Amino acid sequence: MILQLVEKSGKSVLPLLSAMMLPTNSSIDQVVPFTSAIDRLYPSEAYVTLNKKRGKAMADQLATVSKLRLFRKIGMLSADDMQKVGEAIKIQLDLK
Repeated sequence: MILQLVEKSGKSVLPLLSAMMLPTNSSIDQVVPFTSAIDRLYPSEAYVTLNKKRGKAMADQLATVSKLRLFRKIGMLSADDMQKVGEAIKIQLDLK
């Protein structure tokens, strides 16, 4: 399941896609950053729509973050978009 979350980083707020939900007792999560800058699409990225706005998930920036930094759910991706993100992650990790 992929949830849209935001990360608080200093004064800025960076939207993130939770890519792999770890066990609920884990203090960390794997995340894929999301951006509205969609002028170029690389193989390890995927176009997605969140809250009726087009953006892209950047699996080439896959990261591990503390769940303490994830504080607000702002929406969910469609099943099709979740599949696109999954494919981008497979490309990035050379699992295809």
